[in-house]
Amino acid sequence: MVLSDLRLPDGNGVEFLREVAPRTGCAFVMMTAHATVASAVEALKLGAKDYLEKPFSLDRAVTTVRQALELTALRREVARRATAARWPHQRDRREPEMQEVFALLRRLAQADTATVLIEGRAGRARAPSRRRCTAWGRRASGPFVNVQCAALPRR
Repeated sequence: MVLSDLRLPDGNGVEFLREVAPRTGCAFVMMTAHATVASAVEALKLGAKDYLEKPFSLDRAVTTVRQALELTALRREVARRATAARWPHQRDRREPEMQEVFALLRRLAQADTATVLIEGRAGRARAPSRRRCTAWGRRASGPFVNVQCAALPRR
């Protein structure tokens, strides 16, 4: 878990986030007394779990950190179990391992987040997992947008 200020003595919190987040898998929460919409959007796009504007209450900070840690733990557990388990077309859906993966997907679908990234090797049924996660979430009645990251061009 990293709680970083936007303005750092030797740099910028967003640059720190851009450099460190992809390599660590840590949950990042940005905070600042100099909030702008642009810096908040950039931090969230880079993977920050939340953006706290100073002054903030201790309760708000504790809740934000707790949710970020829980979401990160859930994502790691889903990835770990999805990699370990064979997916429905390769194994029976009633197997205990698959039931555990489905239970984690249900919990993840209820988390207060707008973005979920499901990773895995080819043949691990990422798309059906994304559809299940959406169907079990609060936005089930909304549109399902499946983004194939591998098909996106690099900048």
